[in-house]
Amino acid sequence: MIQNYDEFITELHRAGFSLGGGSSKGIYAAVPFDWTEQPAGTQVRWHTGEPDTDPWEWRMRVLEERSDIAYAKVFFRGSGYITWEMFANKFWTFFKINLIYVLFCLPIVTFGPATAAMTALMRNIYLEKPQFVFHDFWQAFKKNFKQSFVIGLMDIWFIVMAVFSFFFFTSNMNDTDKPYWLYYAMVMAVEIIILLMNFYIFPQIVALNLRLPQILKNSFILAFLNIKGNLITLAAFLVYIALLGMFFFPLVFLIPLLPIAWLSFLAMFTSYPAIQKFIINPF
Repeated sequence: MIQNYDEFITELHRAGFSLGGGSSKGIYAAVPFDWTEQPAGTQVRWHTGEPDTDPWEWRMRVLEERSDIAYAKVFFRGSGYITWEMFANKFWTFFKINLIYVLFCLPIVTFGPATAAMTALMRNIYLEKPQFVFHDFWQAFKKNFKQSFVIGLMDIWFIVMAVFSFFFFTSNMNDTDKPYWLYYAMVMAVEIIILLMNFYIFPQIVALNLRLPQILKNSFILAFLNIKGNLITLAAFLVYIALLGMFFFPLVFLIPLLPIAWLSFLAMFTSYPAIQKFIINPF
C-alpha cells in the first residue's frame, strides 16, 4: 500500500489515472480508502495537513509541482487524476476508433452494427481490458450484427423523422390555427427519450445475452432511473448537435477524426454503472 506522496506519483504514472479517493463505483483509486477509514500498514491519512502523507494535500502539490498530471472532475461524479501519457494514448485510440466507425457507417444501413462495435471497444476501455482496435471492432461488428442492425434501422428512421419535424414545424410555427409548437415539443420529447434509450441499448447488446424486447424494456426504464448520468451525456450530445448546426461545414470535417468516439465513451462511462447496478449485479 502507498506510504507517501512520492509513491503515489509513481503509482499514478504506472496506472495512468486514479480516482481522488476510495469509492464503491468500481473505479481504480491509488489510495483505496476515504477519510472515514484508517487502515493499518500505511502512514497515509486524510485531512492531517501533512504534505507527504495527506491525500487531500496532494491535490495542490500535483497542481503546483507537476505539469504531466491533471487533477479535475475527470470521472464525472468525482475528482481524480490523469497523466498526460494516459490522455495521449487514449486520444490516439479514440482517433482510430472514430475513423473506423465512420468508415463502417458509410453504407448507412450498417450504422447499427458499427455503433455496436464501437460500443464494445468503449466497454473494453471502461473495464480496462486490452484490445486490438481494428480486430476487435470487426469481431464485435459481426457478433452483434443481427440485433444492432434492427436497432440501427430504427435509429435511422427516427433521425430522419427528427430532421423532417424540425423543418416542418419551424416553417409552420407562425400558423395560429394549430398549436404546432406543442406538436413539435411532443415529437422532440419522444426523440430525446429514444436517444436516452440508445445510451443503454447498445451496451446491453454487446455485454448481455438478452432478447431485443427485453433490451428495449430495460433501456426505457434506465432512461428514467439514471437521471444524473443521462443529463450529463444528453447535454454533451445536444451541445455537439447545436454546434454542428451552427458551424456545419467546419465541424463536419472533424466527424471522421474525433467527436463521436469521445461522446460514445462518455455515454459508456455514465450508463454502464447503471446497467451493472440494476441489471447485471442483481443476477
